[in-house]
Amino acid sequence: MKLAERVESRYRVLLGMKLGEFLRCLKQSGDPFYREFLNSHGDGEYCEFKLADPRVKQLKGLLGSTKPGQGTRPIRGQA
Repeated sequence: MKLAERVESRYRVLLGMKLGEFLRCLKQSGDPFYREFLNSHGDGEYCEFKLADPRVKQLKGLLGSTKPGQGTRPIRGQA
């Protein structure tokens, strides 16, 4: 059975949800089916970082990292 058919048959009442909400609902309810939608890295923690500079914390946009130990810099945004 294809993925779409399995979703249609098992979760018909949830089909109006956005994908992220749907997957969160499955995960929070202990339903392992949400893993069918993940890439090969799964849903494990990828990384963790903290922003020390309070000016950077206020920026919106993406942060890019240089090399370990050299911090981060804003790519786009305004302070």
